[in-house]
Amino acid sequence: MQSPITRQYAIAQAALEHAVYFLELGADTKAATYFQFAAQNFQGIAKMLIEQETRRSHLDSREG
Repeated sequence: MQSPITRQYAIAQAALEHAVYFLELGADTKAATYFQFAAQNFQGIAKMLIEQETRRSHLDSREG
């Protein structure tokens, strides 16, 4: 089973591939939509990683 971060990365990567495809076709609006979707997923990944690190730091400070 994939972790949520790995799954979200795969979705973002696929969105980037679609964006480039539509960009090459000259469908700029559609490409922009896929770029925005990819960006949202990458932001979600960053948020999850920051939250994980915050939880780890909090637990470490409670233990030591």
